[in-house]
Amino acid sequence: MGVQLQPLTDQLGAYFGLGKDHAGILVSGIVEDSAAQNADMRAGDVITAIEGESVQSADDIRHALQGKADNITIDIIRNREAIPITVHLETPEKPEKPEEETSIPYPKEAM
Repeated sequence: MGVQLQPLTDQLGAYFGLGKDHAGILVSGIVEDSAAQNADMRAGDVITAIEGESVQSADDIRHALQGKADNITIDIIRNREAIPITVHLETPEKPEKPEEETSIPYPKEAM
């Protein structure tokens, strides 16, 4: 997706206007030319949910995005306002199958 993330402490949660039992993870940076940048996600946004699933860690985000392609809805907090954004994820390319190697059997005497 192209984001750098930081855990959301209670102090950061208060700063962003989230309640004490907040869910979310802070976007601390955006990778240039990434799906996140193309969706206008910004450093300082707080991701609270992906496709309706609450997230609190980078692992939660990886799990929520695993196997997903196409347009996904990400709920963020920006300037203390909840905003849904749509991020277009590319289908990951499968690595090409390496050419099969031709094996040359060893003579039985060599074994």
